[in-house]
Amino acid sequence: MSTTKTDLYICVSIHEASSDAKDFAPLFEERLTLIKAGSREEATSKAQQLVKAATHSYKNENGQTISWTCRQIVEVTEIVDSSLTDGAEIYGRYFRDLNAYQRFETERKQRA
Repeated sequence: MSTTKTDLYICVSIHEASSDAKDFAPLFEERLTLIKAGSREEATSKAQQLVKAATHSYKNENGQTISWTCRQIVEVTEIVDSSLTDGAEIYGRYFRDLNAYQRFETERKQRA
């Protein structure tokens, strides 16, 4: 029986889709990934492995090559409430510029 302590972490990463097509507009994804680890260092190492493994390319319906790569690991942080029950807070981010956040969300919703 293992007695190693395991905590839950969340990795926030930014991924980008690019293409060899002339008219392709880059597409970005903010990804939240759950990680089980014994320490923040282990969680960061796992996050680096996961984003590397997520790099891939494929041909779309028009025969264009679409490539997904991780641009940045924004942060790896321990989940606030690891109970993962209904209503559990798993991630929070603090900011001071509400207007910038609202502009970002408005643009995101318009593109969706």
